[in-house]
Amino acid sequence: MRISGRIVQLERAAKASGMGVCRLCYGRPRVTIHERLIDAPNGPGCSRIRDPLDAEDQERLTADLRCRRCAKPAEVLILLRPGLN
Repeated sequence: MRISGRIVQLERAAKASGMGVCRLCYGRPRVTIHERLIDAPNGPGCSRIRDPLDAEDQERLTADLRCRRCAKPAEVLILLRPGLN
């Protein structure tokens, strides 16, 4: 068997066993961002204020919301809630 054929065979076996999957995000990094809506200070309308990420999310993700281990961008879910002035 040629070396290239053996490499292909090993890559298939590794992918099938899950060795190629990031153990931090399992290939699908996700984050939920909480934002509050408050009255705009300078007139009509609303302003959005983002709450800081949870400690667990800060450990798993970078500042630009990518997995720390594989650098894949995270799927973002933004939850809006009314805020208090």
